[in-house]
Amino acid sequence: MALPKIIPALADLTQDIAGPLPVELLQAWAGGNQNAEEAGHLLDAYRVGGRAIGVWTADNTEMYYPSSVSAGAVVEAMAEAQARIAAGGPIRIGMCVHRGDFYEVGGGLYGHDAEIVEHLAENGAGPGDLLAFLLDGFVSNALMETVLKVSMRAGDHVAGLGGGLAILTFDTARESLDFAQAVRTRFADNGVVVKIGIDRGPVLMFSGRQTQNGISGDPVNIASKLSEDAGAVGRIRISTRALQGMPVPAGAQPFEVTASRIALTGMEL
Repeated sequence: MALPKIIPALADLTQDIAGPLPVELLQAWAGGNQNAEEAGHLLDAYRVGGRAIGVWTADNTEMYYPSSVSAGAVVEAMAEAQARIAAGGPIRIGMCVHRGDFYEVGGGLYGHDAEIVEHLAENGAGPGDLLAFLLDGFVSNALMETVLKVSMRAGDHVAGLGGGLAILTFDTARESLDFAQAVRTRFADNGVVVKIGIDRGPVLMFSGRQTQNGISGDPVNIASKLSEDAGAVGRIRISTRALQGMPVPAGAQPFEVTASRIALTGMEL
């Protein structure tokens, strides 16, 4: 005998800061197939699009920004809010920024992405923290640009930016190492752990009508392998040739790895 289909009681649903769920939605669910495809079809009418939502209850709030607002602008605005809160008194608030699909039902936000941002904000963001959940390259690039160009004022050094990767150029290896240590700390303050690789040598920088500015050369390839391919999370790896004529950084340890059949040596810290 098949189990009867039921309408879930409101007590069975996570309401968070939302109000009562629409009765017609519950009735449609009860009379349907009650599977993932049916749920997606029913929730399409509730998908949030183009309107900001802000509902304060106790110590929680949820804000939705339409796609016309860039992720970088949201991250920058939240960082500014954190700075103003910190300057105004002892209160500290944890925040999380996430991009995805959200459903507005009963005055609150629902869906897998809503659960992700709520979980990270409630359990992952400590007092004064701002987390940006890097779901895709768009958000990743926005965070990179905000930290590097705004927070670190490194716009003149950014030679390439995209896909969660950034390429920066400096006049000396010492400058690059000092900046690498500072930016690693700044990303860590925002809940993001990075991998950094440093190499030295001649590069070709170019621009074109159909493409963005770019950079190429052996040092770019080696630095990429030291970080993305063979890097250690949270660590800075400096090639042997970048260290020439420069004192060994305090606390650095030697490394030797092979990436794409290329032997790489240097110091890690």
